Amino acid sequence: MGLFILPGRLKTELDELSRYLTGEIPIGCEPEEGSPLAKHYAWVREIAARTGTDLTRRQAEKEIHNELGVKCARVLADAGVYKQTAEGREGFVRFLRSIGYEKA
Repeated sequence: MGLFILPGRLKTELDELSRYLTGEIPIGCEPEEGSPLAKHYAWVREIAARTGTDLTRRQAEKEIHNELGVKCARVLADAGVYKQTAEGREGFVRFLRSIGYEKA
């Protein structure tokens, strides 16, 4: 599928977001504009709607990491040059022919 390299700052931000899922930070307490957490707030609210806000720290971190994996998988799937459609497969075959590939 691919490799995702995430910025180092994201570890701290994700750790902070997990505090919403444990209830340490009330889910209604929106981060201030300009806060690194502000850009993730809608996302953590979506997660909290599914998981609740009374998770253990370990459960919260696991949920955040699982959800991050889902987001990364979606990005990688959408980043392909040729989509998994009839049109995409035809384009891929045209590309292979253009570089001299012939079916064995």
